[in-house]
Amino acid sequence: MIPVTTMQGARLLRYGTPADMPVQEVELPALQPGQVLIRMAYASINPSDLAFLSGQYGIKKKLPAVPGFEGSGTVVAYGGGWSRFLVGRRVACASSSGDGTWAQYMVADAKGCIPLRRSVSLEQGSSLIVNPMTAVAMYNIFEKGRHGALIQTAAASALGGMIRKLAAVNGRPVINIVRRDEQVNTLEEQGAQYVLNSTAPDFERKLAVLARKLQATMAVDAVGGALTQQLVGCMPAFSTVLVYGGLSGEACALSPGLLIFKEAQIRGFWLSLWLQKQSALSLMRLGWSVQKHLAGELKTEVRRIYPLAEIHAAIEDYSRQMSGGKVLINCNP
Repeated sequence: MIPVTTMQGARLLRYGTPADMPVQEVELPALQPGQVLIRMAYASINPSDLAFLSGQYGIKKKLPAVPGFEGSGTVVAYGGGWSRFLVGRRVACASSSGDGTWAQYMVADAKGCIPLRRSVSLEQGSSLIVNPMTAVAMYNIFEKGRHGALIQTAAASALGGMIRKLAAVNGRPVINIVRRDEQVNTLEEQGAQYVLNSTAPDFERKLAVLARKLQATMAVDAVGGALTQQLVGCMPAFSTVLVYGGLSGEACALSPGLLIFKEAQIRGFWLSLWLQKQSALSLMRLGWSVQKHLAGELKTEVRRIYPLAEIHAAIEDYSRQMSGGKVLINCNP
């Protein structure tokens, strides 16, 4: 039995601007078999959320809809089947269809819920899926490809820090690319050995030298635009660039000659599709494994927490400084 029938939630009325997203009363749908109702504790804000709000993401929902792709909370009801064992459990949760996490409650597929260890707080659990699982999945692709070193753009981000720490634990070199000198200084203070500023006049020369020296034949690119072509041009032949973001807002620039004469490969990575390929048991095991490292390699630094009623201030804060720590929404303050 569902304990509530309505809730407060942020509702996106049209794509393009968060201004068209009032916090208002939303009716909860009936639970279907395999679904659970989660009383949300915290929800995170990620670049994918901003892309969704603008209508530029790979998922478009019928509007009005509650945004938010990940969060954490407690399961309070279930729709039947094996999901009964989740009732009363604290979980990390994800949304790809229907209303999302920026609300007091969310109806979710039980398969997408990951029970939290006692040692993991609801704050950390709210950022368990998008960044940590993307970092683990892409780093595993790097390891399986037997590349000499990894190049990553947007290296000052939370996800960039996770990839860097995973590589450090395994003794693998990473070339970190950022956009500002202060980010170079920050990463070097954190122990990063190779950090380059993509706006520096000698950026391409330094990247080419390092990529050749370290045999950096794989890159993960969150920026796109002209930077994608710069990566391919500086990397050795037979290299692979994994594009997983478009922070530049521009199409990836690619010269046919680079693809042909270097036999470079450009691939996409989308966590949603990757997760769909995993079984419920595999996801549970992965989630359990990721939680072991939330205090170390996969830790998320939280900069500020806003109540749901201040969702617009939270989005503005995060948009202004996306690499300055995670901004969370307290869904039930």
